[in-house]
Amino acid sequence: MNNAAKLLVPLLLALLAATNTAWYMMYTSNNNIYAASTNDKCTQRIHELEKLIDKLTKQVRELDDNNTKLILKYRNLVNEYNKLVDMIKTANQTLKRNIALLNILYSLNQTITTLYEYTTLHAYYTPRVRALFQTAGLGNLVLTITGTPSYVQKDADKHLKQLYKWVTKNIQAAPDQPFAAIRSPEYVNVSGKILIAGFRIDIVDNYIQSPVETLKRRAGDCEDIALLLAALYKSYLSDVGDSWVLCLFTNETNHCMALAYDRVRRLYVLADPVYLFYDEGKSPRSLVDDWLAYMGLRATDVTRALIFNNNVYKEGNLIDIISLIKNISINQNR
Repeated sequence: MNNAAKLLVPLLLALLAATNTAWYMMYTSNNNIYAASTNDKCTQRIHELEKLIDKLTKQVRELDDNNTKLILKYRNLVNEYNKLVDMIKTANQTLKRNIALLNILYSLNQTITTLYEYTTLHAYYTPRVRALFQTAGLGNLVLTITGTPSYVQKDADKHLKQLYKWVTKNIQAAPDQPFAAIRSPEYVNVSGKILIAGFRIDIVDNYIQSPVETLKRRAGDCEDIALLLAALYKSYLSDVGDSWVLCLFTNETNHCMALAYDRVRRLYVLADPVYLFYDEGKSPRSLVDDWLAYMGLRATDVTRALIFNNNVYKEGNLIDIISLIKNISINQNR
């Protein structure tokens, strides 16, 4: 029952009581042999009651109109509220979809980042290549080849040659296959996360293998085999020496070999398993010159040189690289 109906019921009861009173007074006046004065009073009373009824009826109508307006306003409010709820639900669904899309984006970006790091590591000579200079797990192979897992001074010359010969006999020189690498990534900030927004794909003819990969394939090109031999040298020399991959670039030839330094004997070893070159000497420059002469090249033909192991990465001209090797050796002897 609405508010108007609640007000109307007592109002009608009051009107009914007043009407009954009026009719009773008229009936009484008729029994009094139509007394004029009584009739006049009754007539006046009836007119007063009619005015009262009209006034009350008007008030009831006004109350009913107000109640109807309130009901309409309430309905409008409910409709607007329901619209707002629908908007919130839609926004929540959109938010969920956006979160799902962001999760997919993050997942894809992690994949792209992984591919970028992997392909950059294996395709290009950058400081990242140091991660491929791995000696873990090579101790057993050194033990198998030399009969000892680490450096023995009196047999060091023999052991270093044994490691070189094993690589030349057991690892086949083979060119690399074309390799797709991600390069030049562009980054964007999405909700506080740095994501790769764009990149370039290069098809390169170089894939730098880790020593483990080369051992599994039993094949690789010059830097792969040099990296394996240098890692074997590092494993053997342990804390009494060092080794690196040395790469020389000319206008016609790009080639890498292994270079080791025996700190106890203060002796350098330059070993190239691909071109079957092995030499020992007191000076890295004299060994490089000997290798260049062996290849029919001169020092002036070298346009760029590169040296790296798990700790060192340096590229520049040949003189700078030779100086770096000497400085490292001097510091090791202190």
